[in-house]
Amino acid sequence: WWVKPEHHLPSMGTTHQYLLVTAAPEKQEAFDALKREHGSCFAFHGSPIENWHAILREGLKNMSGGQGQLHGAAYGAGVYLASNGSTSFGYCHHRDPSFLAAAKKGRKAKNAGAEAGPGATS
Repeated sequence: WWVKPEHHLPSMGTTHQYLLVTAAPEKQEAFDALKREHGSCFAFHGSPIENWHAILREGLKNMSGGQGQLHGAAYGAGVYLASNGSTSFGYCHHRDPSFLAAAKKGRKAKNAGAEAGPGATS
């Protein structure tokens, strides 16, 4: 779905913004319950265009230390998200077309782990 201008994220730096809903209903209900309790925010993930088919189908996966790792792990193993889209855009490799995702991310209690799968942060 095309995102209405009044709902655009200014930090994306483009009017070409779309909404993809990937969560199964039961995962969305669980997310909504946690969101009511802890709140939520947007987080950005940048990746080359050729990775997005798998990301949208299977979710973000921790590729640290494996064959699929494309960049270093300055802060340790994990899936990296940023609070500003311009930080993540650098990892898109600036090819045409480029694709950057902003995911609605729940705020968890301090020191709690996070799942990175379809619907986990949408």
